[in-house]
Amino acid sequence: VVFHEDLLIPSEGLAAVVPFVRLDFQAFDPSYVLSLLSTIQCGGSRVLVYDPNYLFEDIAIARPTHLGASPVFWNGLYQEYLSRVTAAIAADPATSISQIDSKECH
Repeated sequence: VVFHEDLLIPSEGLAAVVPFVRLDFQAFDPSYVLSLLSTIQCGGSRVLVYDPNYLFEDIAIARPTHLGASPVFWNGLYQEYLSRVTAAIAADPATSISQIDSKECH
């Protein structure tokens, strides 16, 4: 990826979600500067999470509208989802995935 001057000043509109609250996991991701500039441009807030042990607690407290993380984070989140679905189906084989999703969201 090549970064150049055009990336320093975002030319698109502002965030569609107000308030703009961005939570970044792994603050030293290469997109850090760009996300910092977009947060400033939108007049939003920024939360940095350093300890993965408290990640979900920090998300609950900050209530971000945007999440920034590496593919490792998203893969870990997906693996957690799969393990919860597997455990729920093992506990009750008649359970469907939509039932599991609706229980987890409440």
